[in-house]
Amino acid sequence: MLSPNCQIDGRLSHFLARSSFARLDPETKRNYTTYYCVFFDFLWSCGKNWDEATSGDLWDFEDWRTRFVKNPQKVGGARWNRGLAALGRLYSWAVKQRYVSVSPIEMREAI
Repeated sequence: MLSPNCQIDGRLSHFLARSSFARLDPETKRNYTTYYCVFFDFLWSCGKNWDEATSGDLWDFEDWRTRFVKNPQKVGGARWNRGLAALGRLYSWAVKQRYVSVSPIEMREAI
C-alpha cells in the first residue's frame, strides 16, 4: 500500500506481512486491503494519516460511506460491518504495537 504521495509506511508493511493478517485467506486479505485503502484515502482527504484517526473520523467515514448523497459508491450495512471488522483488526494490532495510543473504533459492551 502506497500513500497518495507514493510513500510506504513500514508499520503497515509489517502488519500485512508479519501479523495475524498474513494468515488470513487470500480473498479476505484482498477485501481487507481494499477497505484499508478506501479508509486511508478518506483520511488523507481530511489531511490525516492512518495513525491519526479518531472516533470522530470513523463516524464521518461511516456517514460518507453509507449515506452521503454525493458518494456514488455507497455501501450497505453488511459491507460496512465487514469493513469495520477489517479496521478493528488493524487498529487493535496498532494499539498493541504502540503505533497508536487508542483505536478510533469505539467498543461498547452489550448487556
